[in-house]
Amino acid sequence: VERIGDNVVARTNANFAHRVIVAGHLDTVILSVEHYHALTANQDKRSRAARRKEFEAEFGEWISAQNDRFEAHGIPGADLRPW
Repeated sequence: VERIGDNVVARTNANFAHRVIVAGHLDTVILSVEHYHALTANQDKRSRAARRKEFEAEFGEWISAQNDRFEAHGIPGADLRPW
């Protein structure tokens, strides 16, 4: 496996039926122009503040319950974390 510019390339001369590559985050996604335009056309036009307000209105009770649980019990497994 090697990086050539912005590309990650894997080669093998072995005669395997299957090859598996496990890699970290690659930051490139190839889209067709049509797919890109479809994604941007379907984008939510509301502001971030409006979306947040709607989210908090819909899930406010759950958010409050999670905050109360955190205040009462802390982070689950916090004592097991090395940092």
